[in-house]
Amino acid sequence: MTTPERAPQELKKINWDYLFHNYDFDDQDELELLEDLARSLQAELVNLLTQLEDCSQGGLWNEAGAIVHRMKSSFGNIGMSRASTLCAGIQDALQQGRMEEGAREIERLLQAQNSLLGGLEGLLARIG
Repeated sequence: MTTPERAPQELKKINWDYLFHNYDFDDQDELELLEDLARSLQAELVNLLTQLEDCSQGGLWNEAGAIVHRMKSSFGNIGMSRASTLCAGIQDALQQGRMEEGAREIERLLQAQNSLLGGLEGLLARIG
């Protein structure tokens, strides 16, 4: 069962407390950095998810783990904590050999694609 914090629409939520703690919103350079990080992920997300799906379907778990690690860091850096936490859980499952669990969680992440893109759009609209 999908827990509420892992439901697709919940994964897009931004942890504004994290962002306000880690970025100076009065500093244009820091806002530009945050915007660049978000735009980079926005541009790559569909491709990363496609690669992740291909790896999962092909049983390429090391490659899937590398993609999820990258996504975990990217989501975390821009305050998408719930998405980052889901990626961390997938990474842990794959590293521990729990491939069925990893595959289920990858599917949850794939199902959240539109929600994640919406979260990125919302973040960019607010800081841009």
